[in-house]
Amino acid sequence: MRAKYFGIFILCVVLLLGMVACGGSEVAPNGMTGAEILEMSQTSSVNTSQFSAIVQVAIMGETMNMTMVGAFDEVGHEMYMVMTEPGISDEDMQIYMVGDWIYATNSSGEWMKTELTNEIWEKEFVVGQQLGLLEGFSDAKYLGMENIGGVNCYKIDVDPNWDAILSATNMSEVEGFTKEEIIDMIKDTSCIVWTAENSYYPMQIFFSMTIDAQYLGDVAMDTTMTFSSINQPVVIDLPSEAQNATEISYEDFIAGGY
Repeated sequence: MRAKYFGIFILCVVLLLGMVACGGSEVAPNGMTGAEILEMSQTSSVNTSQFSAIVQVAIMGETMNMTMVGAFDEVGHEMYMVMTEPGISDEDMQIYMVGDWIYATNSSGEWMKTELTNEIWEKEFVVGQQLGLLEGFSDAKYLGMENIGGVNCYKIDVDPNWDAILSATNMSEVEGFTKEEIIDMIKDTSCIVWTAENSYYPMQIFFSMTIDAQYLGDVAMDTTMTFSSINQPVVIDLPSEAQNATEISYEDFIAGGY
């Protein structure tokens, strides 16, 4: 009888230690879970910020890299972004959203513009799409503490909802495919956010996705976006070269054939 109770005691100890170990790995030093930290982050509005991003796309054995730098004022619907594609284009692509217009350069460096509506802002505001990955998340897990740009951060593994994923990858409305068909094409996703320890501002977001592109094979895309000078004053001045930009329709603007 004594041996029976001893065995039960050992089992309880093992279970208890297991619970402590798991709990320790999922709870931050402030006692909050990853989901609680992310919910706190939702209350810390990011209205203005500088940002940079690195995008890597792997397809058919080739890897393409793109970098982005810019700043935005979400309340004022203003943003600028400069994109560089080494080895693909000799010209940097510039995009400005200022004064109810969206301006962009084409492959020849010429400026085009189209009217900026609220709907177009939502589609073209790439930062908002990345931040949207953190909203209405399905699950979140605390991974540890890391330093991003001199700021101590909570590292959180996020499971975004499908609407946020499709919006962040501009796959919400792919012609010829239903939402369910697009989701079936997505083989794997990963999202990690680094949230500032004191302010809960998102300091960096990593998102990775692999798509089954059928005849092209798997297409993998990794995006890392980093934020700085959050909620500091932002001044976005339209380049003088863009003042005489040619006005085109939004359909032609997004088609890129100008």
